[in-house]
Amino acid sequence: MTVKTKNQGIVKYTLLTWLLCGTLDALSAIVLNPQVPAAAIFKYIASGFFGKAATTGGVDMVLYGVLFHYFIALIFTVILFRLYPFLINIFRNKILLAFILGLLIFFIMNFLVVPYLSHIVQRPMKLAGVLKNMSALIVAFGFPIVFIANKYYGD
Repeated sequence: MTVKTKNQGIVKYTLLTWLLCGTLDALSAIVLNPQVPAAAIFKYIASGFFGKAATTGGVDMVLYGVLFHYFIALIFTVILFRLYPFLINIFRNKILLAFILGLLIFFIMNFLVVPYLSHIVQRPMKLAGVLKNMSALIVAFGFPIVFIANKYYGD
C-alpha cells in the first residue's frame, strides 16, 4: 500500500499550473493589445535580455521572447505554488489571495525586474494600461495558482 505524502505529485501540479499560467498570460497580452502584433510582444520580452537589438531581430527573437516569458512564469509559479499554504493561512480567503498574487507579480515585474534587471526601455505608465495589466495577471496567475494549489494541498 502506498502512503501519499504532501510532496507526491507536486512537480506535476506545479508544471501544469506553470503551463496554464504562462499560456493565459501570453494570450492575455495578445488579446488585450490587438493593435500590437504577437511577434512584437515577444520581441519586447526578449529586449529585456538583448536590449534594442531584439526589436529588429527576426524569428529568433520571437522564440527568445517566448522562452523568457515561460521562464519567468515558471519562477513565479514555483515560488507562489510552494508558498500557498503559508499565504492562505495569512489571508484566509482564496479570492483575496488570487488578487494579491496577481498584484504582487505586477509590482515585482514593473518596479523591480523591468527597471533594474532588464534592458527594456521603460515607458510612462497610464492608468488604463496599469489596470488592464493588473487584471490580466490576477486572472492568468492569481486564480489558477490559488485554485490549483488549493486542490493539491487540500485546504
